[in-house]
Amino acid sequence: MRFILNVVLDDDKRILCITAGDPELAFYDLVNFAKSVYEVAIPKQYDIVIGGVGFPKDTNLYQASRAPSYLFFAPIPIVRKGGFFIIPARCEEGADAGVGEQRFLAAMREAPDIQFILDDARKNGYPPGQQRAFVMAKVLKDSTS
Repeated sequence: MRFILNVVLDDDKRILCITAGDPELAFYDLVNFAKSVYEVAIPKQYDIVIGGVGFPKDTNLYQASRAPSYLFFAPIPIVRKGGFFIIPARCEEGADAGVGEQRFLAAMREAPDIQFILDDARKNGYPPGQQRAFVMAKVLKDSTS
């Protein structure tokens, strides 16, 4: 028998909802609850969106790049084609020194164009860092006009 116990937390790490039982049913129960608390309907697309990820995801470029991907891969991308993401992030660690973080930076910095990143990842795989470069290349390619 498979069994899980899981929770949805608020920003102060307080339990908002707790569910136990079948792993798949409990998961979807909590996803639906979390959507009711954390999702907001976006009535239209915008030319410019300011979106951040907050601490600790704002400490380096790799982590901060999650904000535009979250906004882009929403059911309806919040930024219309040709629009702009503004992501305020402190990035005290810069790009960060980890292998994945440095691979991400190199892929984004050294590529001659966005399509190169997409093709390279599809051809050579998605090692740590490369998968994030691929995601950001998709965001950039599909957001720009």
